[in-house]
Amino acid sequence: MEKEKYIDIKFIKKHWQYAYMPGDLGKVKSSEVPELLDQGYVILLPDDDNGEMENPLPEDMPLRDELFSKLGVNTAEEVKALLEGGKLAEEGFSKAKIAKLDKYFKK
Repeated sequence: MEKEKYIDIKFIKKHWQYAYMPGDLGKVKSSEVPELLDQGYVILLPDDDNGEMENPLPEDMPLRDELFSKLGVNTAEEVKALLEGGKLAEEGFSKAKIAKLDKYFKK
């Protein structure tokens, strides 16, 4: 019988089945990761030696690092969807920050 693999993750919001809080690092069964990712509870942590993940968002995007590290978004399309769906306000982004992103996408 093959042993279950565990994946290093970072929780970005609380999930009722886990004792982890937002910002906590943890390990979960690899079979549980896709659902947690799809529902926006976690982001994957790097496997490489230096521990750095490359931020794939455009260099000129406002709040680039915050969007990547806190929400785990990887594309401008994901950011735009969060912006249009009102999810950024739900995640605690201020009206001023949201306005910066709105201006960025309207250019």
